Amino acid sequence: MSLKRKLFATWIIILLIFAFMPVLPGSAAHAATFGMRESEWSFDEDNYSMSMWLPVQEDCTEEIDKAESSNTSVAVVTTVKTNEINVKPAGIGNCTVTVTSKGGSTATIAITVKRDYYTHMLKSETEYDFSYGDKVIKLETLPGVKGSLKVGKDKYTFTANSKGNATIKLKKVYKLKTRCEYNASWTVPGGTVTHKKSYKLDSQTWFQQADRTGSKKIKVEIYNPHKGDVIKLKYKGKTYTKKVKKDASYKSMAVTFKVKKKVSKSKATFSIKVLNKYKQTLDNKKKLEMIDGTTAEDDDDYEGDEE
Repeated sequence: MSLKRKLFATWIIILLIFAFMPVLPGSAAHAATFGMRESEWSFDEDNYSMSMWLPVQEDCTEEIDKAESSNTSVAVVTTVKTNEINVKPAGIGNCTVTVTSKGGSTATIAITVKRDYYTHMLKSETEYDFSYGDKVIKLETLPGVKGSLKVGKDKYTFTANSKGNATIKLKKVYKLKTRCEYNASWTVPGGTVTHKKSYKLDSQTWFQQADRTGSKKIKVEIYNPHKGDVIKLKYKGKTYTKKVKKDASYKSMAVTFKVKKKVSKSKATFSIKVLNKYKQTLDNKKKLEMIDGTTAEDDDDYEGDEE
């Protein structure tokens, strides 16, 4: 064999060896890749969540080893998994979360926590019932929230405890449609947010159900009546009156009326009106029907206008 043929054969063998040689991990053909799917994330009113899971890229070949926040007063890393991290807001501002892979590669995520995020939280986490007849208000909000409730000309202040609860004791029973103004503020790292609303005191007292309990008896159930309220039943042209002697706060109270004319077992028509001690109407239902001795429950609830 000539020298040229020997050299050619040698090159062919070398090429075949490289062609079928297994590629070792870490070689250029299988270079490790690492990156996070998001390069930035904003916590705000539109992206509202208590925390967010941020995953690695779909083609990532390295696992996460650790993640650190540049400012834990803005956001903290709560959980680190091999393919995602959990970030939770801690205050208003900006910071960077640096994610490191087990191979030493890094990726960063710019985190922004906006003021409206905490404003939304304050609004959504605040609950209380206040309607005509209430003497005590149980407020559920966030720990440390401070504020006031102005009812007519009277102003009440409160500070929520470590569980986010506060109690407001009212001086008196206020008239229906009294103007109310609620103001609250909450201080978090980076600033203070506020929540305000105004409305008119409404009624959560209403007729629920009526039953024929005798040939000349009608039992009426009223939800949330108060001491001093007057319940009026009108049946076949005559009006019958009952005065409420004690509160039944956010519960049902049954009152039985004795009427002069017989109550039909098949169908009877009547009206119910509930007045408070100021002679304001709390509920007024006309032309109610009892079919087969009972009416369907009425659970209509009116909520005051919010501005």
